[in-house]
Amino acid sequence: MAKPFLRVFLIVIVISLSYGQSSDGHCIWYGECYSTGVSSKNCWYNGTALPLRDEDTKDIMLDLCPDIYKSRSDLLCCDDVQVRKISTNFKQAEGIFGRCKSCMKNMVKSICSVSCAPDHSRYVTPTEVLTSWDGREYINAVEIVIDETFANNTYYSCSTVVHPASGRVSMDVACSGIYNSKTCTPERWYHFLGDSANNILVPFRMDYIFSQTDENRFTAETKSCYEAYEGDYPCSCMDCAGSCPSGDPPAEESATRKVGGLNVITLVIGILLGGLGVAAVLIQTYFDSNERELPKLCGGFNGINLCYATFFQRWGTLCANNPILVLAVFSWIIAGLAYGIQNLVIITDPAELWASPTSQIRIEKDYFESRFGPFYRTNQIFIKPTNTQHIEYEIDSEKHTYGPAFNYEFLLEVFRLQMLIQEIGVEEGAGLEKICYTPLLPSDTEPQIKDCVVQSLFGYYKNDFPSFMFNYSYNGVEYNYLNTMDACIKIDRMKHHTSSERIGEALGTVGPSILLTSLSECCCFGIGSLSNMPAVKTFALYSTVAIFLNFIFQITVFIALMSLDQKRFEANRCDLLWCIKVKRSNQFDGPNGGILEVIFDVSITPFVLSKRMRPIILIIFIVITSLSIMVIPSIEPGLDQQLSMAQDSHIVKYFEFMAELLKSGAPLYWVLGPGLSYSNVSDQNLVCGGTACNSDSMSTQLYLASNYEEITRVATPSNSWIDDYIDWLTIDTCCKMFPNGTFCPSSDKSSGCVQCPRTFLEGGLRPTKETFDKYIIFFLTDFANEECAKSGRASYTEALTYIFDDDGDIHIRDSYFMSYHATTVRSKDFYSSLQQAQKIAGGVKKMLADNGQPDVVFFPYSVFYVFYEQYLNIWNDTLLSLGLSLAAIFLVTFIFTGFDITSALIVFVLVTMIVINMGGVMWLWGITLNAISLVNLVVTVGIGVEFISHIVRSYSTISGPRLTRASESLTMTGSSVLSGITFTKVFGIVVLAFAKSQIFQIFYFRMYLSIILIGAAHGLILLPVILSMIGRSSIQKAFKLKA
Repeated sequence: MAKPFLRVFLIVIVISLSYGQSSDGHCIWYGECYSTGVSSKNCWYNGTALPLRDEDTKDIMLDLCPDIYKSRSDLLCCDDVQVRKISTNFKQAEGIFGRCKSCMKNMVKSICSVSCAPDHSRYVTPTEVLTSWDGREYINAVEIVIDETFANNTYYSCSTVVHPASGRVSMDVACSGIYNSKTCTPERWYHFLGDSANNILVPFRMDYIFSQTDENRFTAETKSCYEAYEGDYPCSCMDCAGSCPSGDPPAEESATRKVGGLNVITLVIGILLGGLGVAAVLIQTYFDSNERELPKLCGGFNGINLCYATFFQRWGTLCANNPILVLAVFSWIIAGLAYGIQNLVIITDPAELWASPTSQIRIEKDYFESRFGPFYRTNQIFIKPTNTQHIEYEIDSEKHTYGPAFNYEFLLEVFRLQMLIQEIGVEEGAGLEKICYTPLLPSDTEPQIKDCVVQSLFGYYKNDFPSFMFNYSYNGVEYNYLNTMDACIKIDRMKHHTSSERIGEALGTVGPSILLTSLSECCCFGIGSLSNMPAVKTFALYSTVAIFLNFIFQITVFIALMSLDQKRFEANRCDLLWCIKVKRSNQFDGPNGGILEVIFDVSITPFVLSKRMRPIILIIFIVITSLSIMVIPSIEPGLDQQLSMAQDSHIVKYFEFMAELLKSGAPLYWVLGPGLSYSNVSDQNLVCGGTACNSDSMSTQLYLASNYEEITRVATPSNSWIDDYIDWLTIDTCCKMFPNGTFCPSSDKSSGCVQCPRTFLEGGLRPTKETFDKYIIFFLTDFANEECAKSGRASYTEALTYIFDDDGDIHIRDSYFMSYHATTVRSKDFYSSLQQAQKIAGGVKKMLADNGQPDVVFFPYSVFYVFYEQYLNIWNDTLLSLGLSLAAIFLVTFIFTGFDITSALIVFVLVTMIVINMGGVMWLWGITLNAISLVNLVVTVGIGVEFISHIVRSYSTISGPRLTRASESLTMTGSSVLSGITFTKVFGIVVLAFAKSQIFQIFYFRMYLSIILIGAAHGLILLPVILSMIGRSSIQKAFKLKA
């Protein structure tokens, strides 16, 4: 659309400036006498000014150029034809700069004076006069001396005028294709307007000479954009920064004070805890060597423990005596549960995984798609040249350096590739036209490939030849996948081949421990299911049910199978070939226990619990935990997109190119719900951003936000259908209709297509209600063109929803205003963009509420919001989930250890330390905090219980001094923990190290390996030391076990 805008503007300037002079106080042209087919050139005329003949033309000049045409008898250097053409083209130019009346008034002064002033020969001098085929002389080049201050003021009054449909500054399309609004200057702007060699829209060369000393230079009074001419309004805030209300910039995200990159609060906490912990250890070691007994009540009630043991002993004996019955019953239960697999639902929509149906972002996503349709995902292809040599090009004696992407041969190949991609599937009847986006195509027309939106710079040349600038079109497929895994985290129980009674006794010994850990983990994961995040909720529910069933099967089916296996053993039958009997070998008369238990008894236990090592171990763990506390706040939330792909995936390269090359973020839609009457001026002022709109209107607030891109993450002002529609109505060349009242395109110049009859309120700024409602459909049907740059078919057809009442009147309901986010590469960029957009929306909703519209819906929407909403509260969710899980573990441990507060606190503290140290490993290994790592942290709590509770339970059933009981529990139970939990899980997850998916490598292999190693270290090293120092009192003090 840039080219029509540019053409309209240049036609106005060219026609306005295509007149010069040869002597002071005279004309240098009058009338038109030569046509090139594209434009007309002015006749050379060295004479005095002449009067206008047509009364309508005189009215035009009185309205358009009051500075040089004060009465109907004044003389001019332009005839009636030229005046009408200037007026027509000037109205078209209003489509670009007309939002700012001060800008237009400044421009019109130079246009009128240079074009028609009776003395314009003072500052316009012909430098080349040619003769046409019929012998008439015409102007082919002029030199214009213009006051530098006037030119600068005019330029700067227009330099920030916004074009709402594109959300860009109008100067982007009015300062040539070489410069944009950021690099344009007054000299470059005026030079381009007269450069016929590089601008095909300029009929002859016009050389502007800026001067501050030439007495004959053109000059006039100007107004800044924030100043108003008599009877007009100053430019709006969107078009003029000087009109914006004063105020502080948006507040940046409050940053926590840091020292050396570490959070001050956790740094102080870590130092204090570490210092107090080390001091306590030293005091305990050197000044208090006597073993103190804790109060009796701290050790709980042993009768409760006896009840648990007795129940499990009897239950184990019952199941062992009736294995066939147990297996038969549970086979039917298993079959019944397996039947439910037919109701399994596989989630394929990522939004279903990351956002709850009741979350605010999910509700807003559904709202947007139900009104405006699903978001069109843009497919992209990034192409880089292998030849990295830069290109230098000289323009107007200035050297410009361009990147290697502008290599001609490279662009030819890119163009061929684009054409080949567009033809994919055409022969099979499944071409691009079946799925592409065609905003410029009438709804009743079958789309073709040429109608598809393929945004590359070749499109500016209608894909007829390779363009001068690299761009990209693509037909690739972007996909993201994320797998979650549910793993069994229960310990495999040690098998003891005994009789049914011995099996019962074994279950009586370990059953309470299994119940304790299983119930703790069920509560832990059950609390995790309270999360609103579907990924976490689903995992927690699966894990809770899996742990519960695992516990049930362990104390029933497993007991039955073990009983049958024992009967096979006693019958001297082989393991697998049970029909074959063998002679029983001599019983092994060796040490009681496996090889690991022997190693623990001989080496590990004496070393860990030696007098010298115990304080060292405590100090090491205290220091590591303190350091972990310091670095935990530095864990960055997020999940980089690249991690969802294999390292050698072509999608990873796509992400890398996008991060390197993409200079714009995702589209951002500001959705405004029903409730406003847009034909009402007061409601218009709440939304619009043009002249006379409220200083805190929606469009103004969005514009101000875009001025602080680094903070707000909003890169461009939003487009505004209501601003463009009001402008469209005020431009005579836009709204057209056939005599029967039906729509006629603004590009139709036939005599049967006439201007729409329109009425405006006092002041002419706003249409009446009847006019507003009557032509909105025309606006949404009309295509932008050289006659009218404000038409809304391409930009706004899908941006509005409306209904017709019984009287046929239209009522606009929902609409959106589109802008763009800043470039988003890292996860933090994405969720920061969402956070800032919600803050901006909060300001707009407050404004609506303050103006009596509290029920109007307003929210931001972008396609990535639903995936990053979780990170806005990820720390709160993490702390809540882990806090509740730890509290549940403490409560369950307290109850099922016979109200043993000491054991419950030890389990709670040790599991908490495991989680804290896991956080330290996440920071050290660069693992980010997201739904996957949150699930894994909950798993950390569950597995931590496994490493701690079994040894604590074993310790509580042994009599004797603390050190002796800690040694026996570490030797007997610690060896089982090492073999049953540590080794089995390490060997099970080591295969994930070879997975191609980085998610499996980072969030499963690295985290699970860390969980196991940290849990084993705390359970097998730190826990025995703590038990040897502050464990519960000996069980002999209160109860003696039955033989």
